[in-house]
Amino acid sequence: MKALLIGAAFCVGLFTVGCAEKATERKLAGDVAQEAPVANTAQLQNEAENLINQSNLKVQQKEELKELQVSTSHKLMGFRDESLKLRSLLIKRVLSPKYDKAEVALIQKKMKKIEGERLALIFKTIDKANGILGRETQAEESERMVNQMMLYRDNH
Repeated sequence: MKALLIGAAFCVGLFTVGCAEKATERKLAGDVAQEAPVANTAQLQNEAENLINQSNLKVQQKEELKELQVSTSHKLMGFRDESLKLRSLLIKRVLSPKYDKAEVALIQKKMKKIEGERLALIFKTIDKANGILGRETQAEESERMVNQMMLYRDNH
């Protein structure tokens, strides 16, 4: 009976999370549709700096966020430059009379790796920013969840 109740509670929880996620998806889709296009990286950097400056954060938080933004931007520019080189090379290799399928596959693999590293950097930066802002980071959330599972296991 206890397992049935836990299963039912789990299903209700999943349903609630699913509904909340759909509402969040709709809101995000609307926000993205209304967002003005970003012309270039400099515009995005200026926007980030303006948001940081206009915030009600402590001076130290603002400084840490600006440093994080600058270091991340430099790393992202490196990824962008490498990606552009690979895309250019890919176009040349695909249109070459001496097409080499293995080389094209390798270029594609390298492009995927760079994009993965770029996204990982963005997600790590978000986590660091959350830490600066006093929010729970991914590592802290994971640790909390493990501790809760261990506590649950110990109590049952």
